[in-house]
Amino acid sequence: MWFVRKITIMPCPYSAFLFFVVYRVHRYNKLNEAHWMGKQVYLSMGALLLGAGLLGIDSVPMEGVDIQALYEEFGLNEKGYTTVGLVALGYRSDNDINATLPKSRLPKDVVFSKA
Repeated sequence: MWFVRKITIMPCPYSAFLFFVVYRVHRYNKLNEAHWMGKQVYLSMGALLLGAGLLGIDSVPMEGVDIQALYEEFGLNEKGYTTVGLVALGYRSDNDINATLPKSRLPKDVVFSKA
């Protein structure tokens, strides 16, 4: 016997993706959905950082910020938003002495090993 669930496809460019996520990936366990969404945000953050770098915009991902302060300042809870991470974007100052300092890197043989 076959059972068919009535579904409504949203008229948007991501409807196939949303169908996959809602009805295939997380249809049995909604508890994992927030965790999964957080991982998706980190993928997007990586693309943002790469794109900003290609445009010559300085960027840095941040964690460990006071999330409660963000919620209060921007009213995120009232708008239904949740904070997963933060990215700071901007241009460095011409007077930034750290930008001209030599970079410190470990030697390749310390970082990489042969299996």
